[in-house]
Amino acid sequence: MNRFVSCLVMFLVIGPMLLGCGPAVADVPRPTVSDSAFPTGDYMVLDGLGYWQFSFRSDGSYQVLLNDGLVIVERGEYVVIGDEITLTDQSRFCIAQSTGVYHWAFEQELLNVSLVKDSCLYWRYALTKGLVPVNSATLARKLPEGTYHKRLDSKLAPGLAIGMSEDWTLTFAADGRFVLAKHGKIIQEGQAMVVKDRVWFKFADANPAPCAIEDEARFYGAIQSAVYDWQSKSNGLLLAAMLDGCAERRVVLSRDVWLK
Repeated sequence: MNRFVSCLVMFLVIGPMLLGCGPAVADVPRPTVSDSAFPTGDYMVLDGLGYWQFSFRSDGSYQVLLNDGLVIVERGEYVVIGDEITLTDQSRFCIAQSTGVYHWAFEQELLNVSLVKDSCLYWRYALTKGLVPVNSATLARKLPEGTYHKRLDSKLAPGLAIGMSEDWTLTFAADGRFVLAKHGKIIQEGQAMVVKDRVWFKFADANPAPCAIEDEARFYGAIQSAVYDWQSKSNGLLLAAMLDGCAERRVVLSRDVWLK
């Protein structure tokens, strides 16, 4: 009797589903970036690790690069609902937890992102620094063009022998190209990109003259590139190192004002 009752119950429950007569189950749409006015595109920020590039594509995928692609930090998918964005890492960079949740707002020409919850903060802290859109206006920002000069002696550069001095020039062109020279001889050259009050130097020579190179600096591209804070002064230009794996270059670029 009990077996008969069990079979009858299974028939009443499963039978209508097999015949297509059961209650319809609605498909739940997966939230996408189109659910909000989230501004997709490419963004950049400069900090103590270098030049970050964030790409948020309209298909819901994202990518994070460091120092002009020298390091591919993360790739994955993102979902936006209202003012909240959820990042899901698919590159396994974050082993403990691959998902992070943030609030976002686009204001004053910046994509401002604030933390809600995320256990992968090793690199994602860069998200909260104010992401600058990559467009013709931001790419057109340059350091004041012209040639700057300074003289370093043993007081400003301890590595120099007492009584010795070096004459340096730093030239910026209208197209963002720069040249660093000592006594008229080119030491390094490359491109300079300005993001707000910081400048990212990308050096054409990947092996600059003698530097105290550490493995970490090489990995993050601190030898091939450098990040400096900059200020325009009445008499010239002042640079302060944020990231530069070359100790000698830090001394030359950041000691005292570059006079114009």
